[in-house]
Amino acid sequence: MPRRLTGSASAKAGAKPLPRLQAEVVSLRSQLRDKAKQLAFFINTGKALTSTLELDKVLDIIVERAKRLIPCERWSLLLVDEGEGQRQLTIRLAQDGRRGSVKPRPVAWGQGPAGWVAQQAKPLLIEDRQLPLPSALRDWKLPRAGFRSLLAVPITNKRKTLGVLEMINRADGRPFDATDRDLLLQLTGQAAIAIER
Repeated sequence: MPRRLTGSASAKAGAKPLPRLQAEVVSLRSQLRDKAKQLAFFINTGKALTSTLELDKVLDIIVERAKRLIPCERWSLLLVDEGEGQRQLTIRLAQDGRRGSVKPRPVAWGQGPAGWVAQQAKPLLIEDRQLPLPSALRDWKLPRAGFRSLLAVPITNKRKTLGVLEMINRADGRPFDATDRDLLLQLTGQAAIAIER
């Protein structure tokens, strides 16, 4: 039979863990609220992406949602172009989201961060300009002015790379992290289905 603590013995036994438990409950509630917000965000994103079949509108929704999810200073959305027998990326939207704000220029397959991400179909997270780059990017020169961190994720569906979403410098000054990468991968997973339609 378990021994029941009474009076001052139970107060002493429960006094230390109670503040820790209360702090843990507060932390778990906060995490639950954050997860509920994320779930609502992705449900609403899915609804927005399925509300149109026009590619330009789908791209606008992807960028608007990405900027809302992870505010950043600069970004670009590139799509794979397989014309003339070679694969390359073409910038479709960049900077402030207006078409034409950046000339649609080709980015070579496998070159630079976006080309590497497209070729490897893997995300690239550069948290600090001082950290070593993947060996294939060692020849790439980091931008000198204002570059702090970079996050680029592939837009893939059924093992096929459709494009790349690239973000530079979080708006709050912190470096991008693994949580940002995972959230952006969830978004681009939804985006890939909408782009292929």
